[in-house]
Amino acid sequence: MSGDNIHSGHRSRMKETFLKSGMSAFSEIEKLEFLLFFAIPQKDVNPISHALINEFGSFDQVLSAPYESLCKVKGIGEHAAQLIKTVYELLEGYGTQKQKVVISGSSAAKVYAQRMLLGKREEHFACICINAKNEITGHKILAKGSAHSVAANIRSITDYCISTKCERIIIVHNHPDGDTTPSDQDISFTRALVCSCYLNEIQVLDHIITSDTDAYSMEEHQLLKLIRTSAYKAIYKEYNIKPSLSQNVLNYTIDKIYE
Repeated sequence: MSGDNIHSGHRSRMKETFLKSGMSAFSEIEKLEFLLFFAIPQKDVNPISHALINEFGSFDQVLSAPYESLCKVKGIGEHAAQLIKTVYELLEGYGTQKQKVVISGSSAAKVYAQRMLLGKREEHFACICINAKNEITGHKILAKGSAHSVAANIRSITDYCISTKCERIIIVHNHPDGDTTPSDQDISFTRALVCSCYLNEIQVLDHIITSDTDAYSMEEHQLLKLIRTSAYKAIYKEYNIKPSLSQNVLNYTIDKIYE
């Protein structure tokens, strides 16, 4: 029996298993094999699947690995790497579109934010839209930078909120190096954004900084309360407008800020 027939029989059996039982019947190696069938049609992909797991650690980490890193694995060409990244990009927003996710407080917000940017090797800036029922109505990555910085644009954030008719947002960015401590630049940017959003009747509920292993909530640490105070004082001084929500917002507890 030729090698081609052996591979063909193996692929046919796996396809039959998938149709009967779905992906739950597969190990992580077999999941990768099945995926690679469609990019590498005439080659044993089992050794390649093992190499991917050995390199990145798990099926999930393979999907979230950078395109350039995938291409360096022996046996993975451009087509296979593109397929893996395509599947990852398609899956990223599927859960939030499938069902409404309710954010009940800063802990839930941190979990959601961390999952959004998990595995990103460059800094990304994203906006999460929240409705009056605490449901996430959408999210979007608005900027992508380097491993150490991202240049988010306040106008693009405000324009996105206005275009989606969103009045309450959580902003998120990641620190790929693992340290989620907010920098001075993070704080000053948040203050400027709070000012801009308030003038457009948009409420910033939180600014969350994530890594693959941790998440920091400015609201949870009371930092956003101080930022709001400073921002509202600046609005009053610059425009002689006393923010009507300032007293209520400044007196919110960590959990009530999401109500």
